[in-house]
Amino acid sequence: MLNNALFSSDKDDWETPQQLFNQLNEKYHFVIDLAASVENAKLPRYFTIADDALSQDWSRINGSMFLNPPYGRHINTWVRKAYETSLLTTSAIVLLIPARTDTSYWHDYIFGKAHVSFLRGRLKFERGGEPETQRLFRVRLSYTTGRRVAEMTKTEETKRLERNIWEFTHQQTYIYGAFEVTIGYIAYGGKGYDRADYVTIGTDGTIRAYELKTSVSDFHSDAKLSWIGHYNYLVLTQAVYEKVRGDIPWGIGVIVSDPSKGMRLVKKSSKHQHSVGECTEVVESVMKAAVRDATKFYRNEWSDL
Repeated sequence: MLNNALFSSDKDDWETPQQLFNQLNEKYHFVIDLAASVENAKLPRYFTIADDALSQDWSRINGSMFLNPPYGRHINTWVRKAYETSLLTTSAIVLLIPARTDTSYWHDYIFGKAHVSFLRGRLKFERGGEPETQRLFRVRLSYTTGRRVAEMTKTEETKRLERNIWEFTHQQTYIYGAFEVTIGYIAYGGKGYDRADYVTIGTDGTIRAYELKTSVSDFHSDAKLSWIGHYNYLVLTQAVYEKVRGDIPWGIGVIVSDPSKGMRLVKKSSKHQHSVGECTEVVESVMKAAVRDATKFYRNEWSDL
């Protein structure tokens, strides 16, 4: 059973304005309200505190889902659940959440992972179907639809770079790997402490990690670079490489995607030493990411799952 604190906040029984919900429902055709009460549920099918919504397997819900979560200190738990579910389903998950863009959960689970739409001004919530003048929240809408939106939020250049590096690394036999690998997922309570764009492992146990950058601003962003491999590489477009070549960190290799010459290694990576425990953790993380992608594939193929 859920701890009541996960539902407790000043907003526990505050309803989404019906007009706003109707507009969203017309577009997404929701099948379930993921966080509701008997009094304020927007749909015939809904989860209440008694249903222990956070312990339910949302990825098995066949159809679009609506989530207006409690806005208390545990909102990050709900957002994380939505993000993790989006990795396993092609159904839409639509969140109505505050625009607290300085919080860790926005950076961990929303930026670059979901399509975000802004609501102008402040939203006036309801109680018992009536507008409540004392409860105003500035909010945003976050839409996640698993693989489909993940692809929508990526630029065409990023998708092209992903395909190119996959083909480049698989010129060698007996290489396996995965994209968007979260390191330390289990040990760190489902959050992880590091993420890598792409990781491959050879049959000799050699780990190679790749960070993909498609713009100069992306290269110079505050996003953490994951050097978790024995060999670590930046994967850049030719245009970006020409502008940042003087800023490449020492010991990091560079692979360039050139429209005329294809993928080519322009700078070798030094070898980095890692403990057996660190390597084991990376291997387990790659396996988990690969299983995640395989699960998405099979659920797309077998619609009755």
